[in-house]
Order: sequence, then structure tokens, then C-alpha cells
Amino acid sequence: MHYLVTLEHPPSLCALGSPERKAAMLAFLTDADGSAAAWGVTIDDAWVDTVGHQQFYAVSADSAGAIESWLIDSGIALTNTIHIRPVRTRTEAAELFGA
Repeated sequence: MHYLVTLEHPPSLCALGSPERKAAMLAFLTDADGSAAAWGVTIDDAWVDTVGHQQFYAVSADSAGAIESWLIDSGIALTNTIHIRPVRTRTEAAELFGA
């Protein structure tokens, strides 16, 4: 199943404002594929809105629970509000309309 995951933190918790948070964010970003895979999550693509304090991940997983476990285990859930939304590809959505 496909999901769109949005992470958002307040400016006061931005990783760029603290050496410790900066190191933790660098570790998360550079190991995201590996840490996600350990929970059965595949990162299909990702984007970061640095000044908007948001990250967006298109992921595939068997369940939202696997994604949640990955984000809690990684520590990123400690400083971000996270939204996990099930989504369909355009092709899958078109099939709903008879394509």
C-alpha cells in the first residue's frame, strides 16, 4: 500500500538550531532507507521544505503501523508532528473510475 507521510516541526525545534538535533537529523536523512527497510517500509521518494520545517515521504508498506514504528524507532517522532495518509497512484485511482 502507498502512503504520503508528512513530518512537521516548529521552528524552535528545527535541527539547524542545535548541534545535537543537527547530528540526529543528518543520521536520520542518511540512513532513512535502511532504517525504514528494517520495518518493512520502502521510501519511494522524499522531499524537504527546509524553511517550511516540513518533510514529505512517499512510501510503500503493508500498514501504517509499520511506518509509525519506523518513525518512533528512528527518534524523529520526538520532535515532529507526523501525518500518515494512505494514497493511491493515479493509475489505481483511475481504476476506481473504470479505467
